[in-house]
Amino acid sequence: HWRLGVGLTSVNLKGESFLTETDYDRRTRQDFRRSFAPGIDSRHDIINITPTGSSWQVPVMLSYRIGLGSGWSLIPSAGLNLSLSNREEIGFAYLRGPGKIEPVTIVRKSSQQMLHAGSAAIYLEKNWGDWALQIGPYGSTPLSTTTSRLNNKTAGAAARLYYQIDWKKKR
Repeated sequence: HWRLGVGLTSVNLKGESFLTETDYDRRTRQDFRRSFAPGIDSRHDIINITPTGSSWQVPVMLSYRIGLGSGWSLIPSAGLNLSLSNREEIGFAYLRGPGKIEPVTIVRKSSQQMLHAGSAAIYLEKNWGDWALQIGPYGSTPLSTTTSRLNNKTAGAAARLYYQIDWKKKR
């Protein structure tokens, strides 16, 4: 049985913190000052870097349900995660002089098209009447090369609980 699924997902990233810009540059292999603080004099040390990000996405998945018996199914899926809104925030401070610390927050909003991703998953599903529980691994990969904390390959596991509407029964 083929299935088309559409949803709404919120992604919130609270990643690692970096003590200095040198720490950031070494661990991420990116030049922090060039990317986020080009106007700050190189004589001022940059410290306490804390990047975060959030995104709202609409996942559109095409799946095929393979019945295994006794209410169990295997469901391979493939699709797209379409971005609705994206926001990255970089907090840091720089030393202006002895005892003078200047806090800075930079907010970046990327265009939605830049952060769309392709995704794939395979779920094991158990059905109880109109309710279904799915568990399984998933992965996604960006469809663009935009540099962003929100534009990375991801993989993990998910558990989802659904209430299924059978339109044929409702007529």
